[in-house]
Amino acid sequence: MAQPMSAMQPKTPLEMDLTCSVCQDIFRNPHLLPCGHTFCMECVTGMLNHVIQMGGFRCPDCRTYFGPLIKIQKNFALASIAENFREAQEKDESIAYCDCCAPGEQEVAVDTCLRCEVSMCNEHIKPHLVLPAFRGHPLTRAQGNAMERKCKKHKEYKRYSSASKEYVCNMCVVETIYTDNIAKMSSAMEKKITKTLLTKVHTSVSRLTGDDVLTLDPVSASLFLEVSADLLSVERRKEPLLLPPHPYRFDKVPQVLSAQCFATGNRHWEVEAEGYWDIAVTYSSIWRKDKGNSTFGFNNMSWSLTHHNKNLFVYHNGVKQELRKHLSNSKVAVTINHQDGIISFWDASILSDPLYTFHTKFTEPVCLGFGLYKAEPPTRISIQLSELQLKLPLIAPQLTLLPPPPSGILGSLTQSINQ
Repeated sequence: MAQPMSAMQPKTPLEMDLTCSVCQDIFRNPHLLPCGHTFCMECVTGMLNHVIQMGGFRCPDCRTYFGPLIKIQKNFALASIAENFREAQEKDESIAYCDCCAPGEQEVAVDTCLRCEVSMCNEHIKPHLVLPAFRGHPLTRAQGNAMERKCKKHKEYKRYSSASKEYVCNMCVVETIYTDNIAKMSSAMEKKITKTLLTKVHTSVSRLTGDDVLTLDPVSASLFLEVSADLLSVERRKEPLLLPPHPYRFDKVPQVLSAQCFATGNRHWEVEAEGYWDIAVTYSSIWRKDKGNSTFGFNNMSWSLTHHNKNLFVYHNGVKQELRKHLSNSKVAVTINHQDGIISFWDASILSDPLYTFHTKFTEPVCLGFGLYKAEPPTRISIQLSELQLKLPLIAPQLTLLPPPPSGILGSLTQSINQ
């Protein structure tokens, strides 16, 4: 069979006639000049752009001068011939020829040995098929155009991978492994940094705000109270929620406790309240199953500030006292001094003079309690975050269950609820 690819021998007369003298490639979209010479349209456009400042265009072959304007037309016949020739040439180049045949007598190759990196015809492939020395040499369909095995990115020849059963570029494999490792390392480092930052933020909040971060305990909330998802606000309902009974819940009065209890230090909180409400400081062991012993301020376990019809009252151990002061807005501050046994309620806008101060001696940890007594007009209370807590991410505290009321039936429930 004849010698193969045209790149290995001089151009034929036909190929020379179909070659553009400017780009030295087979014509693509050939256009005819008035002088009779033909060039690729892209080549003509390039030459026009180049010579426009020189005052006119000359034919690259015969040097005929055409001035600044030139009339050209597509050479349809030549375009068809050139396209057919190119397709035939590409088809011929897709045929692989035997590397073991003598020059000028090469037969068409049927297989390529990927280890030897040679293509062989039916005759020369036989040793690879029968000799033990070639056992294990991978054979694949012969590829005529070696450029098909060249990596377009790295310009190196691909090699056969027995694992993937395909040609692969070594540099591409290295880059892929490197990229994957970097991605895994970046992900692991991101998780580590995020964990470290969250730990630092949590430490900063705990250090700078003390233990004053306050949330509501939904378990203690009456069925007539609806606690928000962020545990920072509560609102009175007209109809009760449909929830199963719970020993920690206030059954007879619409009240709720904070999730945190405090036994030492000085505390300061601010809440925004509207409607008919109680804000109380109470022992966590307050009774929760009857109205008389459960209501804030009607026992010796709680101290409350009540707002009703714009009037303020304080209660403790069933003793009521009306205050002559009024709130300037809906924000109330509560402070506790554990060491001195002081509980003070304030207009949050006027912290120079408390609305009322209780003096006592604490015998148990205390928490904040809210009572919301009417749904109309709306009654709601929201815990206000401090300026620092607003600037830093709010990290939900671990809810500490309140010690059970002295009913004797709650001790066995603590572990299951914590879970």
